[in-house]
Amino acid sequence: FAGSNSSEGVIRNLILDDIIISSDVNVGAFVQTNMGVIENSEVKGGSIICIGLADVCAGSIAGVNGDGENGGIIRNCLNYAIISSKGKYTGGMIGKVGVKGIVHDCINYGNVKSEGSYVGGVIGYSYVIVSNLTNYGNIVTTDKNGHAGGILGNNDEMFVGDNCNNYGSVTIG
Repeated sequence: FAGSNSSEGVIRNLILDDIIISSDVNVGAFVQTNMGVIENSEVKGGSIICIGLADVCAGSIAGVNGDGENGGIIRNCLNYAIISSKGKYTGGMIGKVGVKGIVHDCINYGNVKSEGSYVGGVIGYSYVIVSNLTNYGNIVTTDKNGHAGGILGNNDEMFVGDNCNNYGSVTIG
């Protein structure tokens, strides 16, 4: 939908269906990088394929939410798309969330498969407080030393999770 969403930007009530996105850089159906607000939005189906390596981030909503000193808010969003990635950070909804990002009230139904190190049903790698997150998709990392989780692939010491539930399988290696 857009390369980035600035700190003043708002994406609201947007529905994308039958998407097919292939990228070798940070990728999300709504934005590569979110610094603003994405809310009440949905990816109804399709696939996102990230062929980029190294520190590339992939998710259905955004590749990256918040970056450094800039926050980003993602709330009340749904994903049904399948995510496949070679990048380091892969999530059903967001690849990586920065220290000032906020994510809450989101549900992922899409399966997530990655060759990367950090793979999560909702977020691949997080530095933030998250709440009311649910995952129904199956999560796989083929990296035998990788980190995978139903909600988060990995989190920093600042993580606080409240009312988060996983119903999908998680496979590492």
